[in-house]
Amino acid sequence: MLRRDLRLGSRQKVQAVFRRGVRASQPAVAVRVLVSGEAGSRFAIATAREIGHRPARNRARRRVAHALRALVPEVGDGLDVVIVARREALVVPFAELRRQLWEALRAAGAGRP
Repeated sequence: MLRRDLRLGSRQKVQAVFRRGVRASQPAVAVRVLVSGEAGSRFAIATAREIGHRPARNRARRRVAHALRALVPEVGDGLDVVIVARREALVVPFAELRRQLWEALRAAGAGRP
């Protein structure tokens, strides 16, 4: 679970990022990034039902959250980020998941310059 101050929060904010955010994807994750102009960056992690039943979706969400924790300092400020875990997030090695997440974040413009 992400710290409360790092969470995006409401459904309306997540939907705004989906509607207007820049998209980038990798086999294990898809990322959308929207400039918010606030002090810090905020994150939301979503999973699709295609991953499987609730335990599988929760496991994918936890793996992505754990990979994200190490990357938060590398993400620029003032961004709202939604990460969608895909089925591959359950099976790829953790180091590969972290690499794919970083590549997607960078491609969407969330990497610190």
